[in-house]
Amino acid sequence: MERPGVVTFVGVLVLIKSGIALVTGTALLLARGSDQAASSGISDDSLMTSAIAEMLAALILYFVAWYLLKGRKGARLLVAIAVGIQLAATVFVMLDHGTGGYLYTGLISAAFSLLILWALYGDERSNEYFNAPIRSA
Repeated sequence: MERPGVVTFVGVLVLIKSGIALVTGTALLLARGSDQAASSGISDDSLMTSAIAEMLAALILYFVAWYLLKGRKGARLLVAIAVGIQLAATVFVMLDHGTGGYLYTGLISAAFSLLILWALYGDERSNEYFNAPIRSA
C-alpha cells in the first residue's frame, strides 16, 4: 500500500516540530543569566532543565519523523510517544515560564502536537496504512 498523503504530512509536521523544539531549547539556553529571565524570577537551573528537555525532544522527534516517513511498522506509536513527551515538556515550559514568547511558542507547539496526533489516529487511510501487512523496508 502506498503511503497516504496524511502520513507524509505528519512526517513533515514532526520534522517542523523538531525544529521548533530545537529553536525553543536554544532560546531557553541562551536566556540563562539574562536580565529578562532574572527580572521574571526564572532561575537559571529551571531554564537549563527546560532547554535540555526541549532539545532532547527535538532529537527524538527528528529520528522518529524519519522512521515514520520510511513506513516502518510501529512508527505511529513512536510518533505518539515522542509527541506526548514533547507536549508534556511544552506544558511544563508554559506553566513554569508562562510569559511572553514562552507562552506563545508553547501554544504553537501544543497546537502542532494535537494536529499530529489527530492526523495519525483520526484519519481512516492512515489507520489502513498502519494496519496493513508488514512491508519490506
